[in-house]
This record gives sequence, C-alpha cells and structure tokens, in this order.
Amino acid sequence: MNKINDNLLIKLAEGNLEGVKKKEIERLIKTNKSIKKRYDKYKRTLLLLNNFGKRLEIRKETNKPTLVNKMPKIIKSTNIIKIEDFLAKKAV
Repeated sequence: MNKINDNLLIKLAEGNLEGVKKKEIERLIKTNKSIKKRYDKYKRTLLLLNNFGKRLEIRKETNKPTLVNKMPKIIKSTNIIKIEDFLAKKAV
C-alpha cells in the first residue's frame, strides 16, 4: 500500500482510524516523506480549527448582550394612522 487516500490520512489525524489499517498507515508515514508531509498538513489544519473553535466559544461568552436600560423611543404616529386619515378624507 504505497498510495494512501487523503480520507484515510484525515481519519488518522482525527483519531478515527483503528486496527491494522492504522498501524500500516503509521508505518508508511514513518518511511515515506511525501505521505508524512500530507499527514502533518492535515494534523496542523485540525489543530488550527480546534483552537479557532475554542477561541470563538470564549469570545461568544465574553460578548454576551447586555440589557438596555433606556426605553425605546415610541413613535407617536404611524403610517397606518396617516393612511386611515388619507382614506377618510378621500371618501368624503
């Protein structure tokens, strides 16, 4: 098994590969530089994504919305009232 599918390398990097295939691929990673380079790239990418996810969760926790102490401005006249007045004048 000299050619390894990228999906197998990703599964190994995620820790989702077990058994004989795992051992065989780990042996090939140790002996083949191009396979090791591809595996390392996937492993680094997974670590970066994991760290990004953790930072995003921390950021969400610190940026919780605060309660508004001011009452929102109440609009005194709405378009519905203006339209009603317009139609009332038009009908007369």
